[in-house]
Amino acid sequence: MSDERERTVERAAVDEATRAADDEATRDLAPARSSAEDVDAAAESFLALESRFQGTGSDTVRGRAVNVETVPASEVPGDYPVRVDTPAALALELAVDAADGRRVVAYFAWDEGRTDDRLSRLLALHGIPAHRFGDLHGESILLRAEDGYYLPCVPEESARGSARGVYGVGLGLAVNLLSLGLLAGGFGSVLSSAVVLVAVFAVNLLLLPASTYLDGWYLRTQTDWGQGPAFWALLAALPGLNVASSLAYLYYRQRARPLAGE
Repeated sequence: MSDERERTVERAAVDEATRAADDEATRDLAPARSSAEDVDAAAESFLALESRFQGTGSDTVRGRAVNVETVPASEVPGDYPVRVDTPAALALELAVDAADGRRVVAYFAWDEGRTDDRLSRLLALHGIPAHRFGDLHGESILLRAEDGYYLPCVPEESARGSARGVYGVGLGLAVNLLSLGLLAGGFGSVLSSAVVLVAVFAVNLLLLPASTYLDGWYLRTQTDWGQGPAFWALLAALPGLNVASSLAYLYYRQRARPLAGE
């Protein structure tokens, strides 16, 4: 009988020890779960902030001008990436083409109705004279994320070059590819005539570099293509190498996004 009581006491002691161990484990795990939840919440807050500034997963988005007004320069945020050193500022409100449909404000210097160079270049992109600023309403503008703000992508230079230059690039590349094909096919004698040689040299030394330069400046001042027109024109003037450079140039060209329209 005493043995039975001893076993009962032992089982009770084991059960009590087990419950104590479970309680201790629960207390140890609770802070860990809380810490993990805190980390997840912090990560989500950073992702939410990132999506707010990036929207589509890119550092550029498009927005449409929906409203404009002049405001005191003091209303421009102190950390705004573009300096506004005039008494007033022009606040351009844009509806971002993103799923959340948010709106952002871009600020420009404004001095007694005179537009600054940055605003003038933006208007020129859309073919709008300064005295008809209202025509900007509804226009699509490429925006880039910078320091937590969306800024209109505005070229550093006024419009230059010509979009027709790309036709010269295509023609020059075609002539060079044809010449290489004739040489590879054993028809090099076709290129030996004076007329053909002059034409090939004219294409390589004049047409191709000049066309690349003109088209490059068009891209530089009308799209987000931020490369050097003179660099690509120099490569286009080097026979042999200019075949590869022209192909690379056209590849990068087709990836450029227009600053206006689209």
